Amino acid sequence: MHLVPEPDSQYYWINKERGSLAKGTNAYYIALSDDYQYPGDLFGKIFDSILPPDTIPVYRRTEIIRKAFVYRLIGLKKEITFNRITDFIEPSVEKIRSYEIQIMTNPDWMLQLREKAKKQGRTVDDLLWQEAKWTAEREMFE
Repeated sequence: MHLVPEPDSQYYWINKERGSLAKGTNAYYIALSDDYQYPGDLFGKIFDSILPPDTIPVYRRTEIIRKAFVYRLIGLKKEITFNRITDFIEPSVEKIRSYEIQIMTNPDWMLQLREKAKKQGRTVDDLLWQEAKWTAEREMFE
């Protein structure tokens, strides 16, 4: 369940098409070990509680190549409305650019971004806009 979805994610469009998420809704969040993001950082302010994960090993032949951590998110604190696809509000370019500056001037955040880019075989510049946009979107849900 992507409440703060990736722009190119299929869930982003599915959530917009299906409409609102009602207050009190429960959800699952799946975090992969090779691109792990703690759900409390992403969703801690909008859910009443986050249960410890179940861990599912992912195998390639007989070798564990990663783990999937499945978290249960309990009690959405407020309704999130997507309405029609055309009604979905995106963060402004100015807001995203302000987060880019915050990220670039934060050594710890930049280190995390560099490590993530290396793991994904992407450039830091590719991930910088994405990270800034996700941060701005999370702010909109608070």
